[in-house]
Amino acid sequence: YSEHVHLLILILAFGKLFEGGSSALFAYFQGIERMEYPSLGSIVERIFIALFSIGALLMGADSIVMAIIITVGAIIHLLIVLWYSRRFVTLTLNIDFKALKLLRSAMPYFLFSLFSVIYYRVDAIMLSAMVPEEVTGWYGGAYRFFDIVMMLPILYKAVIFPVFAKLWKNKDGALENTLGKSLKLIIILGVPSAALIFIFAADIIHFFW
Repeated sequence: YSEHVHLLILILAFGKLFEGGSSALFAYFQGIERMEYPSLGSIVERIFIALFSIGALLMGADSIVMAIIITVGAIIHLLIVLWYSRRFVTLTLNIDFKALKLLRSAMPYFLFSLFSVIYYRVDAIMLSAMVPEEVTGWYGGAYRFFDIVMMLPILYKAVIFPVFAKLWKNKDGALENTLGKSLKLIIILGVPSAALIFIFAADIIHFFW
């Protein structure tokens, strides 16, 4: 890759460090079922990136500036979540060797997440070895549309999974009832969405082309 692409990767990788911090706090708020705070951080981040990106593009900014805007948005997101986390938890830096046991028990979930990401993104890596950088970028842009479509079930999963975990010992059938209602909701929302994407598939492709 060119030096320009290397710089892009470096800036975005730096932003991923802050995304990792936001993700850790997101998991905490998910566990205590207080999703309004990470949601607020995400909303502010998206609005910031959208406004400044549009302005930068209108002024003729290049991809380096866009990457910096995305990274700053990730920093703002983390700062907002950190601010609200003070109401619930005191963050301290220490070493707890009990966490090693937790890491061992969580290893299957880590491997599942790792290979899921590889499976989900390996096509872009394979494509980058066969076509120019611009074509890989077009493919990534179209993939972002798929990510947007998947946003609703991802958000619902983040909210409902802690509820499932809380109900798993319930003997009154509450877990089964909640699972059934959740599945019906996903089907009601998913089938029309899939139908619309199928009907307008050609228009969507031409839009990105």
